[in-house]
Amino acid sequence: MEFSKFSQKFYKVVTFGLSKGHFTKKLIEEIVNLPESKLHLLDLQFDTYRRYMSGKSKIDGLSKSINTYIESTSFTNFILDLDESVILNLAKEFKNDIPDMNIDDVDDIADKITELFTSILLNREYTVENSNKPYSIIQKQKLLENHIETLHIGEVNIRKISNHTPNTQEKLIPAEFYNLIVGFQNATFREGSNTIGSLILSKDRVLNRWCDEIVYPLSKLNIESRQFLTSLNTIFAKDQGPIGDTEGDLAYLGDIKKIDVLGSNVKITFELRSSFLQHELYKNNFELGIEDFELYNTHWAVKNRDLRYEYEQLRFDLIPLNEN
Repeated sequence: MEFSKFSQKFYKVVTFGLSKGHFTKKLIEEIVNLPESKLHLLDLQFDTYRRYMSGKSKIDGLSKSINTYIESTSFTNFILDLDESVILNLAKEFKNDIPDMNIDDVDDIADKITELFTSILLNREYTVENSNKPYSIIQKQKLLENHIETLHIGEVNIRKISNHTPNTQEKLIPAEFYNLIVGFQNATFREGSNTIGSLILSKDRVLNRWCDEIVYPLSKLNIESRQFLTSLNTIFAKDQGPIGDTEGDLAYLGDIKKIDVLGSNVKITFELRSSFLQHELYKNNFELGIEDFELYNTHWAVKNRDLRYEYEQLRFDLIPLNEN
């Protein structure tokens, strides 16, 4: 979808009493978090913003200058602050563009419209020459550096770079990853559910010492990082403290559904699929890439292992979980 179409659809539902130019600027202000030194990036003529909405001017240049400051959570909250009737009308307006959106769930409406807006601003930039496939921001930034490894978001691939800017047609080396989140004893569950809940970690416990250097760029937790992390299988384990390996403790296999950052904390919304004895993580720590004492410390790491393959080889006794 073009930005002009997105902004026009939004404007049909709610205008805030603003002109088209003022409204377009407000839309963009609500999805970025600019430091004071970068506020000038949005200091454009209102006629320019009006032309963005009409489609007479492309938003490519502005998108390129602000895409590293996009904060999707802010735009989601902006939508949720609207009256419920307005949100439901937005759902009706965008339902054909977002077929998997639950038009009766305001949270899902806000999330899906935010995802659409984010993709418009991000995917407009960084296209590979002679291809329609978009580059992610992380990949674009890292292609310009030497002696680093980059993540190709969305395809779970790795490219190693050494002393040159690689040709975009170079073969990508496939690799698999999974999330390991230790500290699950502090999770809270949605009322009436035993599979859906959330967990809050301190940001300094996220993607730190127990990660390979290759995944350090993900610790920024920007839009692309979150998209990548939520695509991975995830093991949720208890921090068992210095005693360790308490008999009967369960760990869980599931998915991260959403990642929110507020100040120095990270909120992880999850959905569990199955459980197994946490002892299996100690028993198979080498195969799973888990270091000594790692299960005694609350943290979130990303492991360079194909979890599906390891489960098949190790034959974990997984117990399916059913929603209450």
